[in-house]
Formats: sequence, C-alpha cells, structure tokens
Amino acid sequence: MKFIIKKTGSLIITLVIISFLSFLAFSLIPGDAAVASLGMDATEADINALREELGLNRPVHVQYADWLLSALQGDFGVSTQYHLPVSELVVKRLPATITLAVYSMVIIILVSFPAGLLGTRKPNGAMDTVMTVLSQVGMAVPQFFLGILLTFFFGIVLDWFTVGGYVGVQENPAGFFRFLVLPAVAVAVPKCATMTRYIRNAVVAQKKQDYVRTARGKGNSEKRVLLQHVLVNVMMPVVTMLAMMAADVLAGSIVVEQVFNIPGLGRLLITSISNRDYPVVQAIVVYMACAVVIMNTLADIAYQKLDPRVR
Repeated sequence: MKFIIKKTGSLIITLVIISFLSFLAFSLIPGDAAVASLGMDATEADINALREELGLNRPVHVQYADWLLSALQGDFGVSTQYHLPVSELVVKRLPATITLAVYSMVIIILVSFPAGLLGTRKPNGAMDTVMTVLSQVGMAVPQFFLGILLTFFFGIVLDWFTVGGYVGVQENPAGFFRFLVLPAVAVAVPKCATMTRYIRNAVVAQKKQDYVRTARGKGNSEKRVLLQHVLVNVMMPVVTMLAMMAADVLAGSIVVEQVFNIPGLGRLLITSISNRDYPVVQAIVVYMACAVVIMNTLADIAYQKLDPRVR
C-alpha cells in the first residue's frame, strides 16, 4: 500500500508539472485564441477587448492557477472554436479513441505472445525465419498506408463496410464496434510486429541462462521450463513494452483516425491546433499525459506483483 501511495503521489506531481509546462508553451506561441476567433481583419481594439474578456491579458501563472482550480472540478474552459465546454467535446470524442485503443491492445496481446513464442521453439529454424520476415514487414508498413489498403480491400473490393461510414455508439452500438475493427487492425499490426520480435528475443536470451539449464537438468519438460521459469523473467520487460504501447494507443491514433474518418481525440487535437483552440488542446494534452503516466504507474505496480525483489 505504501508503494502504491508513493507512486500515486508521483503521478499527481508529474501531471501538474506537465500541465504547467504545456500551459506555458501555449502562452509563448505567437498569436492567441482572440486572434483566431476574430480573424486577421479584426481591429486591435476588438482583439484587446476579447483578450480581456477571455482573461488572456493576465500573467501566465495567474491564468494557470485559475485553469488548474477549474480543471480539478472538471471544468476545462470553453472552446473558442466550437463555443462549447471543453469537457463536453472531449467526453464526446473519448468513446471512439478508447474503444480503438482497447481493440488494438487486445489484438496486440492475442497475436504477439503466440507469434513470439512460436519462433523460440527452434531459433533460426524455418518457422523462426518466417516469423522474422513477417514481423519485419509489419514494422515496415506505415499505419496510414495499411489503413488505406484495408479500406480499399474490405471497403471497396469486398464491400464489407461503408468507407467513412462511422456511426456513434449511441446511434448504433453494433455498427460502432464493427466499424472500429479495421482501424484497430491498422493500429495494431506494426505494434504486433514489434512486440513479437521483442518477446522472441527476450525468450531466446533467457533460455541461454544458467537457471534454465539447471531446470532442464532437474528433469523439467520444455513446456514447464518455459511457463514456470522463462516467462516469469521475461514478463518484466514485456510489461514495460506493453505499457508504452497502451499509452501510445490511448493517447490517440491520430493518423488512423484521419484515414478512417473517426471523430476521436486525435482529429480533434489536429483541428484545435490549426484553429489555436488552446483550451481544447490543453485538455487533450493533459489527457495524453494522464494516459502515459497512468500506464507507467500500473506497470510499476505490476512489477511489484511479478518480482519479489521489488517488494
């Protein structure tokens, strides 16, 4: 419990620092929400009046303190582009991004572990060579190109789904979950390739250790050595890699969302940056930071459970 409390405190401090640095960075960028809202043809007097109304003329630390107090209550301000509460915009886009992330992680786990272990039965053998080639191809194909190929083949050639036919979860739950399968595959394939190679290399390295030879010398079968000895030691770095991948996909697969026309946080972030809608950008940056820090914290907690030395 003490370990978890310590990690939670570290998480909170990290989020506060990240939010302040991002707030400071946005304040230093030329131009602001007032100029973006009124346009370049607006008079200086109108721009200054809107800046005063939005509180942009106050010192940065005062603006940040007000923003932080409001954010702790779930109020991230009002979008200067959509003129809606930022929290409402973000919550509306979250289901697509989170569902896409969950789908992707399920595919990564279900594919990577069997594929990675398959090549370790006979390193540098025929099966290992095939898995190596497939993983290299998977890592080489960009997500956007894979998304285009999937859209063309399954959407146009086979006509299994409507290209650009995204529907919200409230409108059609079945259609929503069905539509996100292909985007999840596009997100997962390069990461599956990376994870497969990582697991394969880690297992092969562990099998060369003295403790594995000792376990074999005691008469344990290869399956028992793998499950009870090798995988226990492999899981530590694998959990780290999975946490990094989960943070990546939870932060929003911006390119894939653009290709499949998914109204997730990634597309909202791109649009908000283009329109200098800093309240929305700030909220999404904090969300992404939360995803990364929470995943790393969960990985640290998992270490404690997996490795007695951490305890």
